[in-house]
Amino acid sequence: MKNRTFLKLISLILTLVMALSLVAGCSSSGKTGTKTETKTEEKKAETKKEEPKKEDAKKEEKKEEPKKEDAPESKDDEKVAPPSGIPSILKTDPADMYWMHHTDPITLKVYVNTLITDGWQWGNDVTTKYITERTGVNLEMEYAPDNEGTRLNLMLAGGEELPDIFHQIAPNSPAAGELIKGNYVLCAEDLINEYAPEMWDLYSPFQKDYAAAADGKMWGFVNGYEFDGENHYGYMHGYIGGRADILEELGYSNLDIKTLDTFMTVLDDFNKVWKTDYPDIVYPVLMRGVTGQFSAIYGQVACNSNIRYNEENNSCYFWFQSEAGKNTLKFYNNLFHKGYLPEEAFITTDSSIDLMGAGKVLFFIAGNTWESSSANAPLHQNVSEDAYFMPIYPFSAVGEEMMRTFKGVTYNGSACWVSADSKNPDRALGFIEYMTTEEGILTTNMGIYGTHWDVTEDDDGYLYPQFIDEVFTADVKVGHKAMKDTYGINNYEHSLWFFHANSYNFLWNYDVIFRRGINPDNLLKARNIWYSETTDNADLTGVPATFAIDASSDAGVALAGLQDIFNSELAKIVFAASDAEFESMYDNMIAALQAAGEENFWKLYQPMIEEKLTLYKAALASH
Repeated sequence: MKNRTFLKLISLILTLVMALSLVAGCSSSGKTGTKTETKTEEKKAETKKEEPKKEDAKKEEKKEEPKKEDAPESKDDEKVAPPSGIPSILKTDPADMYWMHHTDPITLKVYVNTLITDGWQWGNDVTTKYITERTGVNLEMEYAPDNEGTRLNLMLAGGEELPDIFHQIAPNSPAAGELIKGNYVLCAEDLINEYAPEMWDLYSPFQKDYAAAADGKMWGFVNGYEFDGENHYGYMHGYIGGRADILEELGYSNLDIKTLDTFMTVLDDFNKVWKTDYPDIVYPVLMRGVTGQFSAIYGQVACNSNIRYNEENNSCYFWFQSEAGKNTLKFYNNLFHKGYLPEEAFITTDSSIDLMGAGKVLFFIAGNTWESSSANAPLHQNVSEDAYFMPIYPFSAVGEEMMRTFKGVTYNGSACWVSADSKNPDRALGFIEYMTTEEGILTTNMGIYGTHWDVTEDDDGYLYPQFIDEVFTADVKVGHKAMKDTYGINNYEHSLWFFHANSYNFLWNYDVIFRRGINPDNLLKARNIWYSETTDNADLTGVPATFAIDASSDAGVALAGLQDIFNSELAKIVFAASDAEFESMYDNMIAALQAAGEENFWKLYQPMIEEKLTLYKAALASH
């Protein structure tokens, strides 16, 4: 092994900053104030080895859509890059990048710390072959034999030559700590500065600072999320998904459910005809865990973390310790008493998707209702092509104000790392650079521009990529997994994505994009409503969702003990037999948390949140 230095990693990304400036231009209702500029650029990159590639931008009129015949076929001496101008907040890819200068054929070894058993390899499909043509990089991928980290531990301890790239290793995990402390990886920031300084142009201004380790440097290439506060194809939070076909038969639309009272009325109406007209529905309501995000309908900001921040007294709390959180638990308990949420409907595994796909669920509650869209393909096969799960309108239980969701600073939870044993660290960096570009992200999500997709414009003037020809309908015919296996598109399970951003979230919600010409209009309308009317980027309540706690730290160990308590007790409280039992069980849980050292945890946690608040407040102040 080479002599390497020891550094400590704190890896999280702030990629919201540009989106915040966009949101500032929206009206008080949260709806888009101006339309996104809709210009497209077609970039052509020469691949001749004797001279660097250059990209020329060709502007097109707003209403002129690229045609398939306008895009030359991929040849050895000419490749056509996707057009820029797709709705996103990433900067246009720099015209002269490191990867463009180094496209000689090379094979890099990648270790993916995720169990994959279907035998897929890079180069098995047209999309990965195309990326190899563009970059010269072929990947030889090794997948973990289990999800316990056994292979990685043996690899590091055994002294064997390490692969060029490690992938799917969370930045806050013990494994990431070992990579850095053991000097098994090279510093990402040093690599960028030495070989590809233009790569910084692909990041938002605060990303480097937010992902910095103790020495101020960024060590891992962390998958980052960004939010576009203006483009309505950006990220959407939603908490209830419903069977649109059954709602229509009951006389409702998913967009009609605008209040909590209406939601309950729909369930009551369904109950009247449940056994006679819909005997296949086993679960009127199915839940994926006890989600605190649903507390947003009671006025709390919703985020993925169990922890919330109280700006008034500069303190933190668990979501269920607020009035909004307790009301959420009472809401779930009420559904249970009415018979709409049987105990066996409390699902914590992916089997919920199978149940929905088999047509056994009316409403689905989760952290993000787009999870329910995964059930639509089997739903078409098992029930009807007209059967869809769609997001329910973002209703509020505390007045006319819309559900508030915290959208912003977060990270994907994974990262890739360049090995210190790599004989070609510059080429590993160049490949990661390509996969970080707009072209790389669009290619991994959509396939080859001009062959698999073109650019389309909606009625509001927003551009979006749309599949063409046989790819457009392939998902309906062969299923989502076969789409990935055949075309290499949206290849999440196989870790084809080295980078993606939430500004491209509309690409990987495949129900929206694969069936754009087939889906009912309400699917897109619901998405637009959620996006425009549930955003509160300036709220600091959800900042705890912007970073994770190292599980091996004192705070991580303390939190794990507390989570064991409330994860167990929350489920029991939801199914309390009476109001009195509900209150007693709730109080006992709070007492158990206090006895387990909750106060000590908050003391350990406070310095962490202060650091993130400082960065986030600075981002807000600069815009």
